[in-house]
Amino acid sequence: MRMGKEKKLVYVSEDIVEEILRVSRKKGTFISRFVEESLKQAVRLEDLGYSVEEAAETLEAVASLRVLGGVFTPQEVLECLTEGSCRSQEELLKKWFESGVLYGKYLRERFDNPLNKLKSFLETVRWDLNEVELKREGNTTKLRCVSSTHAAKSTEPLAKFVEGVVIGLGHHVRRAEHVKGLILLEFVT
Repeated sequence: MRMGKEKKLVYVSEDIVEEILRVSRKKGTFISRFVEESLKQAVRLEDLGYSVEEAAETLEAVASLRVLGGVFTPQEVLECLTEGSCRSQEELLKKWFESGVLYGKYLRERFDNPLNKLKSFLETVRWDLNEVELKREGNTTKLRCVSSTHAAKSTEPLAKFVEGVVIGLGHHVRRAEHVKGLILLEFVT
């Protein structure tokens, strides 16, 4: 009878061990925990079809985009803006909402627990948000998104997108509010 998971010895160059030790100290974690978690995430990346190198390159590109002020805009919305096919603010907001529904449906079909992915999704694609909080209370969930850089005019399209994502996930929105830099949604899960 085994008392725990069996451990295997893996040889790693001393230079790498020193770098791992430096990072694990900085994170305040044990080297074995850091290595095990890193390897687990490397396997996860491979399962997603990315090598660790590709993931690092992608993350560097995203970090550059973030530093340069690039923002996430769904393709339909971008086409609407560049082609001038949206003749009114209402049409543009409708495109944002419809894009959100599409993203929500994708998250729902792609992940076992898509609501858990919603927070990380918003934090990743909308780095202009300073805060994203999901609070569950029974079958009701409250979502709060805060941005110190959004004006009232730029908050509304993002609010429509987020509302669309929630609906695409299959939830019923009870309350949706937005003001300059603040989005509040309450929905039934």
